[in-house]
Amino acid sequence: MDRYEKEFLQLVNEHQPIINKISFLYSSSLANRKDLEQEIVLQLWKSYGSFKGQSAFSTWMYRVALNTAISMTKRPNLFVLSEKVPTIPDDTEFNMDLSEDVKI
Repeated sequence: MDRYEKEFLQLVNEHQPIINKISFLYSSSLANRKDLEQEIVLQLWKSYGSFKGQSAFSTWMYRVALNTAISMTKRPNLFVLSEKVPTIPDDTEFNMDLSEDVKI
């Protein structure tokens, strides 16, 4: 690993909460969040050579991450919210042992 890669990884690690925040806001599941985080890091790496230092690295990183998240959510069927509601089985034997407050 050369100096360029080490510098990039250090900066990404320092500002990892930015990636986490955007991934959390723009994805509906843990799996989608991890995919989005990987895509953000890939886009950061691909465009790292264009970072000129005219702003803070964190500002530039935020913009790249946000643009990546927005473009990922525009892809059809990538982040689909589930309409299914989990059902809770009705165990009447168990329910009879509960107090009225707990049942409510």
